[in-house]
Amino acid sequence: MEKSMQMGVITVEGIGYFECEANIIKIDIEIFDVKKTIKEAQNIVNKKISELITFLTENGVNSKDIHTTSINFGKHYEYEENEHGRDVRKYKGQKVSQNIIVFLMDLNDNLKIAINLLDNITEFNETLDLNVEFKIKDDIETTAKCRELAYRNALEKAQKYAEWANLKLIKAIKISEKEFDEDYDTRRMMLCAPSMQDRYDTNIPIGKISKTVKIFVDFITE
Repeated sequence: MEKSMQMGVITVEGIGYFECEANIIKIDIEIFDVKKTIKEAQNIVNKKISELITFLTENGVNSKDIHTTSINFGKHYEYEENEHGRDVRKYKGQKVSQNIIVFLMDLNDNLKIAINLLDNITEFNETLDLNVEFKIKDDIETTAKCRELAYRNALEKAQKYAEWANLKLIKAIKISEKEFDEDYDTRRMMLCAPSMQDRYDTNIPIGKISKTVKIFVDFITE
């Protein structure tokens, strides 16, 4: 009578971490205005968007790397202090806003362009909300590399556990991705046209992108 083979399972967590230099800058610029009517505010925003796109292309940004978002409409309120010293919300008009998103590819080659844009963007006489993010071009390849490292880490752990328990590792039967994180350097700033006379040259450090993948793997043992 043949002896039945007993199978077991080892479950381990694998972590893959990968870091690389950013090679893309994403600049998100919001243009907005508040007026008595939506039409008045939208006319001004449309004019500013057109002027901004012209400014960007004249300063080295490829038109295919400039994207506009949908237009947002809504009532605008501000808090003001009343005679009793309390903040009271007051209606100020209709607000219209729209964002322009700019991608500067090949960061090392376009770093001077990015610095020039941030140093001169306030000439549009608006309060601009800018969000600057660092990204990477080959994101799919980087993510795949991170997952490979996570699996290799899990396999190495499982092999050690099997060795210590005097077991033979057969194969992986289940893999589940627990967590995926991406961290990048980011700078957020408020720029106002009246402060141009005190403007300082902008310094943009080249950021690094780090990705982390955590997985659980079940291995059959005997």
